[in-house]
Amino acid sequence: MTVKVKWHKVVWFPMHIPKHSFIAWMAILNRLPTADRLIQMGIGVDDKCRLCSVEAETRNHIFFECSYSKAAWGIITRLCNVDRTVGSWDEELSWAISRFKGKTFLVFILRIAWCAYVYCIWEERNHRQFRGNSRDVDNIVNCIKEIVRMKSVRIAIKSSVVNRDICLAWGISSS
Repeated sequence: MTVKVKWHKVVWFPMHIPKHSFIAWMAILNRLPTADRLIQMGIGVDDKCRLCSVEAETRNHIFFECSYSKAAWGIITRLCNVDRTVGSWDEELSWAISRFKGKTFLVFILRIAWCAYVYCIWEERNHRQFRGNSRDVDNIVNCIKEIVRMKSVRIAIKSSVVNRDICLAWGISSS
């Protein structure tokens, strides 16, 4: 018997990017090796967030509480013409579960952007940890925008004011 979780369509959907969906899935299950989890396993690491260097690095902090990631997610939601305050991990996941339903162009963009966001934030954390280099929020957002544009090339976009506005915001060719 297969049990469906409420969040499966946030991560697994037609045209998803497997490595992005995998990282998002691992984040939802809280299985990413964040500092707090490594410390719980007895591995001595610095507990500070690699993105802000202020708070302890937890899954909840690194994705939606950190000033760096919160700024990036705020830009992403505004690109989708969504006006809301960035909440906690649980609030953002609940919002995604309730909002990412159906087959509209906006839902497609939100799903791709959410998974790309989680992937790119995790990738940035790892670049800072293991390579010693960093990118600013605008660079991360531009990477996410490029991912969304690349995935949007393959779909037919219905003509509407909402879709036109989304295409303009994301730099997607709607023709």
